[in-house]
Amino acid sequence: MVEMVLTQDEQNRITEAIRAAERRTSGEIIVAVARQASPYTIAALIAAGTAALASLSLFPLLFPWHGPGVTATLVVATFLSVLILLETTGLILWFVPDIWRQKALRALAIRHFCANGLDRTKERNGIMIAVSFREQRIEIVVDRGIDEKVPDQTWTDLAARLSDDLRTRPAGDALVESAKACGDLLALHFPNGADDINEISDQIVKL
Repeated sequence: MVEMVLTQDEQNRITEAIRAAERRTSGEIIVAVARQASPYTIAALIAAGTAALASLSLFPLLFPWHGPGVTATLVVATFLSVLILLETTGLILWFVPDIWRQKALRALAIRHFCANGLDRTKERNGIMIAVSFREQRIEIVVDRGIDEKVPDQTWTDLAARLSDDLRTRPAGDALVESAKACGDLLALHFPNGADDINEISDQIVKL
């Protein structure tokens, strides 16, 4: 669980946008949010280790009167300080390639897609809109029924456009637009029927 970044008003607007979208389609939509998709521990360890190695060369020059024991203590302190700083502030993202960010959010979204039952809808037409605020990225994960009717590239292009919206607009507005855009596509292929029921909660999921 993460601290919710959205205001209560934004959450309410997003939930209503999901409900409005689902009134036009039998598909099920979940908006899932994370402050950060991953701690990127490997990248943080590499960066902290690099800083520690640099300090190993620097400290004897700056403090030649200290012995090896003090230098070793300072190197360890540097490593731990940098590691904690990177993992708690989001600064680690400076060292993470964009492809790593994309894969991290995709993996997180897929795990929660199944955990929230989107892979068990009647028509296999569940969709998750996953957003990570620190990465300013949106990923869209769809179930088998949607995948059979809508090309993957359609969702890739839509996720890229919505990610751009997230960087330039208030988060609440961007996610309302995300729910509407996904609802528009679902309505074309999975129109709402008279016997349709709401299979999944419309509330925002915290990753």
